[in-house]
Amino acid sequence: MAMQTTSSGGLTNQYQLYFSKQLLPHAIDILVLDQFARKVPFPKNAGAKSIRFMRQDVGLASNVATLSEGIAISAFRDTTFTNVDVTLGQYGEAGKYSDILTYTELYDILEVQSQQFGEDAALKADDIILTSIVPNVTGTSKHYSGTTSWANLAAGTAAAGSFTVVDALDAMTRLAVNKAPKLNGGYVIVVPPQVGRDLLNDPKFVLASQYGTVKGLYNGELGTW
Repeated sequence: MAMQTTSSGGLTNQYQLYFSKQLLPHAIDILVLDQFARKVPFPKNAGAKSIRFMRQDVGLASNVATLSEGIAISAFRDTTFTNVDVTLGQYGEAGKYSDILTYTELYDILEVQSQQFGEDAALKADDIILTSIVPNVTGTSKHYSGTTSWANLAAGTAAAGSFTVVDALDAMTRLAVNKAPKLNGGYVIVVPPQVGRDLLNDPKFVLASQYGTVKGLYNGELGTW
């Protein structure tokens, strides 16, 4: 009688692959742009698919003139409104599975797909917000750490491409010159983790945990200058 003592090779058909029902954690993006989008409910049964927002014009010191006693003002200020139209859009996603899967599934496919649909929809909403509030920057319209284009930035050294306080100051100055409205008293920079590394490495950067105040923090807030 043969006896196997060193391996289980002769018992291959006695073994099968065991599946754990516990799903491993998967990569999930942290979405932050929804905090800076204007959310307005669209009224139902209004007979319209677009909503119009209005913005008044900026103030000008030149609209105010000197007066002379007894002489009426002959120039009048025009009040002008500019409009921003937003049209409703439809987005959707579909999944499929068979009745055989329903009877034999190891995981609850409906529960898994619902979570996947939710993550996909969140990423789509984040992308829509990004393309709406951030201009399409191409060519030489972007000045980043001494470069004049995205190609130059990609070809530069790590030191030349690092985000610094001067870059933030340039961006803040441009916003201030254009009279961009502030959010909670300041301007917000949304950055990827690679730029976040540059921020955290700057000694002038104050971590959110070091504010010493009870002010509310944005989701994913790193800190401030």
